[in-house]
Amino acid sequence: MKVIQYSEEVCRERLELLRVEALKTLGTIYEAGLDHASAGKIITLATSISDLVGERDFPTAIREFREYAPFPLTHPFMVAFLGLMICKKLDWNSDRTLLAVGVGGLLHDVGMTKLPEHVKATHPNDLSPEDLVQYHKHCEHGMNIVAAIPIIPVAVQQILYQHHENSGKGFPQGLTNVKVYPLAKVVCLSDRFARFLILNELGPIEGLKKFVAVKEELQLHDPEIVRAFIKSFIKDEKTR
Repeated sequence: MKVIQYSEEVCRERLELLRVEALKTLGTIYEAGLDHASAGKIITLATSISDLVGERDFPTAIREFREYAPFPLTHPFMVAFLGLMICKKLDWNSDRTLLAVGVGGLLHDVGMTKLPEHVKATHPNDLSPEDLVQYHKHCEHGMNIVAAIPIIPVAVQQILYQHHENSGKGFPQGLTNVKVYPLAKVVCLSDRFARFLILNELGPIEGLKKFVAVKEELQLHDPEIVRAFIKSFIKDEKTR
């Protein structure tokens, strides 16, 4: 049976609907905490984003995606769809993998809800050494938060704990790439690119050109994942 593919226009419309739903759900989680009901909504969102990312025209539909809503809300939504784009380009297409990356992307910074307000409100580069220690703990906090929700895939715990690990220069453990969980590598790169777009108010294609020009940035990441990341913005003419 031939699979019906959505047009670029419909992809954009669905992307906007999912963005609005993600901001609503994440807003509730950041205010009231993660519980079974909100976790179920996140799982549904992750599945819907994964399905949309698999559409042939999706890479074209997001080329000029621009949304600069409050950082804690728009950012994880972008991390989720960027991470899923990378996975699909790597042919990491099992339902288990895609769900873990989608949920991990949406919830990667949920541990920030456990930090003092002044730490959350300050850029990491401007934190005191003591506050930076607190900031680094958001990875562990996030892992513990999702571990308490049985319906969230176990792999998400590792993603949240390691999503700032890269080339021995990250945290909380300073792991080299060979020791980092592969799905955490995907979310790490997606996280840094999404942050780059939002802070510089750039669309994905314009931002991609500037992002890959920073050699120091690319050297932090697994080369295979970087290649898949770049290729993910190229439309595959094959249908699913």
